[in-house]
Formats: sequence, C-alpha cells, structure tokens
Amino acid sequence: MQQSAVIEVIASTVRDCLEIEKGGAHRIELVSALEVGGLTPSYGLIRRAREATTLPINVMIRPHSLSFTYDLEDQETMLQDIDKCKELKLNGVVFGVLDSNQQIDVQNSRLLMDRAQGLEITFHKAFDKTETLVSSLHTLESLSTINRVLTQGGTQPILDNLEMLKQLTTHTSKKILLGGGLHHSNFRLVRKNLPNCEYHFGTAVRVNDRVSSELVAELIKLSHTPL
Repeated sequence: MQQSAVIEVIASTVRDCLEIEKGGAHRIELVSALEVGGLTPSYGLIRRAREATTLPINVMIRPHSLSFTYDLEDQETMLQDIDKCKELKLNGVVFGVLDSNQQIDVQNSRLLMDRAQGLEITFHKAFDKTETLVSSLHTLESLSTINRVLTQGGTQPILDNLEMLKQLTTHTSKKILLGGGLHHSNFRLVRKNLPNCEYHFGTAVRVNDRVSSELVAELIKLSHTPL
C-alpha cells in the first residue's frame, strides 16, 4: 500500500495555522517575513500558535535576511530563540548556518544543535546556496541530530533539479524536505520522481497572502492520488 506524503505548510499568523490544520496538512513551519524567505517569529506568535493548533510546529530560527553567515550576537540571539521554543515545547526548529566561504558552518551548527537537544531540527535552504550539494549533504550527515534538509536541489526551479535531487536522496540517511516552487500543477510529477521525500508549501496555498484551507485540502487529496 502506497504511503501518503507528508505535507508541511508555512504559516506566518495564527489564522494560517488554523487554516493549515483545517486543510489536513501534517506539520507547520512558523515564520515571520515570508517575503524574504522567513525570519524568526515573535515570542507571542509562537506561543499563540502553539495554543491554537494540535499540529507539530517547527519554528524558523533566522535573525535577519542579510546572509546565512552569523556573528556572535546573531548566534546568541538564535540560541535564546531556541530556548524559547524548548520552553514552549514546540516540535522543532529550522535553521541554516554557512561560513564566509558559503559552506556549511559545522562549528556554529553544532552550537545550535546542542541547544536544540530534544527538538526536531531542519537545516533550511541555506543548503542550496552551497557550491557542491552532495558534499554539503555529506557534511550534514556528520551532524547527527539534524533530522531533515529543506532543498529544491539548487538555485534553479525544482523541476530543473530532479536528477540532482534523486542523487541527494541516495546520499543521505536524513529526510529530504522538498520546497521552493512546489505547487498543485507540478506536485504529482515531483512526487512521482521523488516519492520518498516530504513536501513543503508556501505561496502555492495562499490567496492574498493568507493560507487557504481549501488549497491545502487539494494538496492532501493529490498526495493520496496513486502515482
């Protein structure tokens, strides 16, 4: 029997969270500033979202959109934000840290991982900014408490990266969360080529910047369609 796909949807308000749950998705990524790829949401939003929904919530830990390279103050901010997520008993956190050469910053990633002990960890699309994705994925393999990697297989549209994504899925024990350009019209094709991944949606389920439970429900229906 074919296993149904895991669908994660981005929320930036409590209303979004309620619509995502109503539509039948499996997990929420909670962010602010979706227009710049997502930043850390406020403590108040995190708390209210946690109270409003029973779905697992993974919180974006990203203090600014200037780069994915962080100084000591940025790093301390991220550590304190992780502490708040643990205090509120969230499901997980989402972060990505690169060094000045645009490679995975192992040292600072380990600091965040250690602080996030007990939470799920997703390494976000900073991964796609690295020069050699297979090598970067090998580096992430050494970071044992990172559970999944969010990627579209590079900087090109996801449909142009299917072969790379297939290669990535054979080089990791981690879950691959596909996101970046996924929408209703290409979901079946992507899922057919990459059936063992999880799937991450943002703008595809929004109307006037707000999540639509109907559009989420359509994705869930598609996820149960035989390939």
